[in-house]
Amino acid sequence: MGLVIFAAILRVIFNRYRTIRRYRSEHDTVEAEKFSLLFKAMLASCFAFLITGAFISVLYYPPFWHLVGMVAATYRVASRTLPGFPSQEAK
Repeated sequence: MGLVIFAAILRVIFNRYRTIRRYRSEHDTVEAEKFSLLFKAMLASCFAFLITGAFISVLYYPPFWHLVGMVAATYRVASRTLPGFPSQEAK
């Protein structure tokens, strides 16, 4: 059951990255590019953390949960900063 919840968290992170990438392709602004690069860096660091910890239990280590928090906070800032960004309420 815990693995399903963990996989769901990873899916949400990836979906938020896809949303910002789609927004970036539609709106060519400097702010959209900054958020896109920031999300790409967080997604890469999240997967790198999980790959390097494949043989030990890294689910309890704080860095993964810090990354999840940073993704959530960055998505919220993007939804309030970027004009026309699809907010969570619209979904």
